[in-house]
Amino acid sequence: MVRVARFIISGATATGTTLGTLYVLSDLWGMWYVPASIVAYLAGFLISFSLQKFWTFQDSSIEMMRIQLIAYGGIVILNLGLNTLLIFLFVEYLGLWSVVAQAIASLLIAIESFFLFRWLFRARNVS
Repeated sequence: MVRVARFIISGATATGTTLGTLYVLSDLWGMWYVPASIVAYLAGFLISFSLQKFWTFQDSSIEMMRIQLIAYGGIVILNLGLNTLLIFLFVEYLGLWSVVAQAIASLLIAIESFFLFRWLFRARNVS
């Protein structure tokens, strides 16, 4: 249960980082919103990876970190595709409002991500 709470807090922190960075870059510093959103997304991605690895799943090893970062990025890309597919199916075939469809898709992806990240950051015996 503690791990699930940490997972939720980590995700919320990463989302806050993304939104806060976007706000600072675009609204306060006047950067065009497109590159600002890219920088903000990358900041949230790095915060999310760091929190999930070191805090949520307590994987303090650095030996596999490069591979884990690449795999984490792959999961994020997979989730983007899955999110798009789910939104389409929920709206077009179930007739759901797009915001409700997004909420359900986000919940399903969060559950899937928890198990994938748990596998990715599993304890390893490193000698």
